[in-house]
Amino acid sequence: MTESRVPAPGAAAQPDEIERVPDGPGADYEIDLRSLSQLELAWRKFRRHRLALIGLGLFAVIVVAAIVGPFLLPFTPVPPRPDQIVYTGRPPSLAHPFGETGGLQADVLMLVLNGARTSLFLGVTSMLIGVVIGTIVGAVAGYLGGFIDNLLMRIVDIMLSLPLLFVILVVARFFRDAKDNVWSIILVFGLLGWMGVSRLVRSLFLSIREREFIEAARAVGVSDRRIIFRHILPNALSPIVVAASLIIAGNIIGEAFISFLGFGINPSTPTWGNVLSNSLTFILQGNWWWPFFPGFAIILTVLAINFIGDGLRDAFDPRSRE
Repeated sequence: MTESRVPAPGAAAQPDEIERVPDGPGADYEIDLRSLSQLELAWRKFRRHRLALIGLGLFAVIVVAAIVGPFLLPFTPVPPRPDQIVYTGRPPSLAHPFGETGGLQADVLMLVLNGARTSLFLGVTSMLIGVVIGTIVGAVAGYLGGFIDNLLMRIVDIMLSLPLLFVILVVARFFRDAKDNVWSIILVFGLLGWMGVSRLVRSLFLSIREREFIEAARAVGVSDRRIIFRHILPNALSPIVVAASLIIAGNIIGEAFISFLGFGINPSTPTWGNVLSNSLTFILQGNWWWPFFPGFAIILTVLAINFIGDGLRDAFDPRSRE
């Protein structure tokens, strides 16, 4: 039996999918080779990472719950009559799976779902701001080099030398009294969280700018802006995506931390951090369910994002095996 190989047009030196098509009973097979794109190769590696798939599924469930949950259980708790108030709250039951809080008898499940929307929105949006700023700074510094590189990296060094947690607490305190300070906190995290990305992008640009295809682009007169955004940046995108996924987890934890301390988002806005902060005085009364469920939601979300980050790192690593 003989085999004929028919390469697909534009096939690159990458792993290929082989499709065998029988040509009749007892006939030879014709082998058709199809070149896989970088995204297809990354997805093949990613789906072999079991923890990454679990994390992706878990994060998808959390996102759907954050989007749909507030419509099913809107943040409009109705205070019970004075004679029906149980000041220490009620433990989980069939009617209230996550229990009820003390005082206003708010449903903890309602607080967790409404808090998820704000916490996830803050984590993703502040990540986008930080990644955009860090990518621009790192790309300019890494590509131009010289005085511009030294100037920008000294600014990064100064920013990294600051006690960022203390700075975040102080800056957030100025916006705490605003009626709706979600965007203020987002800007605080975004404008103070780009330095690590800038260093990563700079190191990638320093390496890629010396390759042959960049020298060829310069030789034919391609502009620097086009080289940066059309030739170098797509080749540096994979580590940036991995770093961005981990920044989301860090921002969610950071928001919960400063809100728990009373410096974060206005207490009237439900977030996981605010729910934990409001439960502080009831813990000693045995009201364990109030802090447990929002804390567990934070743990699950951060674990899911970290699993996704590990899977993306392995998927985009050219040295990893199939």
